[in-house]
Amino acid sequence: MIVSASYFWNAKYINTRHEMAKNRRLFLNNRTILSKKNIYFKQAFDDAKSGNQGSIALNMNLIEEQYKIPYYWGGDIKNFKSGIDCSGFIHGLLYYSGEMGYRKRFNTAALYYKLKRDKNYEHLYSAKSPNGFFDVKKLKIGDIILWPSGIKDGRNIPGEIIGHVGIVSYEKNGVTYVTHYVNAPKYNDVDIIGLKGGGINTINATDFIGFKQRGKLNVFRKKDTLKN
Repeated sequence: MIVSASYFWNAKYINTRHEMAKNRRLFLNNRTILSKKNIYFKQAFDDAKSGNQGSIALNMNLIEEQYKIPYYWGGDIKNFKSGIDCSGFIHGLLYYSGEMGYRKRFNTAALYYKLKRDKNYEHLYSAKSPNGFFDVKKLKIGDIILWPSGIKDGRNIPGEIIGHVGIVSYEKNGVTYVTHYVNAPKYNDVDIIGLKGGGINTINATDFIGFKQRGKLNVFRKKDTLKN
């Protein structure tokens, strides 16, 4: 089979255009999804008056309208997926605050086990069906609240176990609030800050805990905040 020179020229031309377009997307006015995610976190850190990760989470909610990055399952600061999910959000907070052990992206279950092994974190609370007796007044800004996914975590409770995670971000008039990434009407409808609908939102900690009916409630606190 004889292949003309023009075939090779066109093939090379198409490939070059593909590579140039890809590089252009990466650098075009910082408008790509990945760039927007990273700038979103970095601006929140720069603008925050406190280095506490919870306060930074709240600040992200306050500047949400500038970025409008939606909830997207599996989304985090390391990929080009269109949004961020709950564990990707916490991953970004930990990573950008200098916790290099969290360089890798964790799903909810993996994040639970990572925090449990991390000597810099105190596992303050762990119990099934906590809604009747957990006192939200024990929470402090920066506490990470999560229900790990997996069969073992809810082996004595029938039904599907769905993992979710958020961070305590705000206190006002004796009420504690949690900021998280989510897209579910029961959460979206009680968002007190920013845009309504899926994405980042801040809600009363009592609701955050009460809406979850299955699995274990777990609370982790960074040790340098224990004395504060």
